[in-house]
Order: sequence, then C-alpha cells, then structure tokens
Amino acid sequence: MQGAQGGTGAQGTQGSQGVQGFQGTQGTQGFQGTQGFQGVQGTKAGAQSTIVTATSATGNATVLCPAGTFAVGGGYADSSSAGADNIMFNRPVGSPATGWQVTANNTRTITVYAVCTP
Repeated sequence: MQGAQGGTGAQGTQGSQGVQGFQGTQGTQGFQGTQGFQGVQGTKAGAQSTIVTATSATGNATVLCPAGTFAVGGGYADSSSAGADNIMFNRPVGSPATGWQVTANNTRTITVYAVCTP
C-alpha cells in the first residue's frame, strides 16, 4: 500500500551557467535602401573670367562688369596715332572695382576692356 503524498519541498539552489552554443549560420542579405538626396553642385574648377568692352569716340569710355563680378584688370585700344602720352586715366571704377575707365585729354576713339571675375 502506498502512503499519502507529502508537501512541496523548498526550492533548490540555482545551477551553474551552461556552455556557450555554436554560432548560427549567416542570414540572407537585406533589401537595398532607397536612394539619398542629390548633393549640392560644387564650384567650377579653374579660373573663370569674362572680358567686356565699350567703345567711345569722345576720348572717354567706361565699361562695367556683369552683375556679381569684379574687375581684376583692364586696359584700352586707342585709334589715335598720338600715343599713350595723351591718356589721362586708365583705371578701375568703384571699390571694389566693378568696371574700367579710360580718359584721354583729346577727342579720339577708345575701346576699353575689363577682365571681370566672380
């Protein structure tokens, strides 16, 4: 004959940690992400300049650079045979320079050139 079931015993102590398992196999590759936004356009490489001209038959001519550019040099062509001795001014216009001016001390045809850059 079997006797009556006894009461629940006290909890035992925790066992030691087991050994680490083996590394699993590599998973499948994920989906390709969406394309990012387009970046800002970079600046152009190298020197950028524009040459502008103005011609006047009065002996005084001024040329202005396009908006957003500055005169970094200039000069003139003179139709007279009198030579450069009769040129009073050959200079930039403005500060910072945004054009070029040439003035002769007599009436003659002058073409003024300005080299303009951003």
